[in-house]
Amino acid sequence: MHKSVYRRFEAGPVLLYDRIAAYRPDNMRVHVDFKHYFDGSAAQRLQCIADDIEQKWENAGFVGRL
Repeated sequence: MHKSVYRRFEAGPVLLYDRIAAYRPDNMRVHVDFKHYFDGSAAQRLQCIADDIEQKWENAGFVGRL
């Protein structure tokens, strides 16, 4: 899962078409890293977060290169 999805879950309410609410897509209800947002359980250690490829790219000096 991309790191931006984790940030989106942690952020405040967002615009969802015609209303403002927390970002909670139903298809993420069963994902091991997000189910605590839906069932109120305690958060577990993250298991499925993707590697920070953007940071690795920047650290290697490849920003702006193709």
